[in-house]
Amino acid sequence: ADHCPRKRPFSFSVQRLDEKLGTAEDVLKLQTLLARYGYLKHAAIPGKYDRVTRDAVSQFQAFYRIYPEQDGVCDEQTVALLRQPRCGVADGPPMARTAHGRLAPFV
Repeated sequence: ADHCPRKRPFSFSVQRLDEKLGTAEDVLKLQTLLARYGYLKHAAIPGKYDRVTRDAVSQFQAFYRIYPEQDGVCDEQTVALLRQPRCGVADGPPMARTAHGRLAPFV
């Protein structure tokens, strides 16, 4: 018998999150993921799509080259990337990323 509950993929109540769309629960899920992946380093207001959250989404979009959508709005493409399986390691500190948003290559 399998005693471990299966993980359910997270989902948002809307396809797009910004200051006007999405519930506080949606925004809190987004903030949790952004913090886990190394993008939300500063204090954000939990459950509120504030400037800090928008900036973190924008950094995530830049890292994954979501262009021209690097606007801080959590759109369908951003949500799709957030839902991808990950190894649990953050994407690296912002200072280690190049101007194009990717990690600097090893020398």
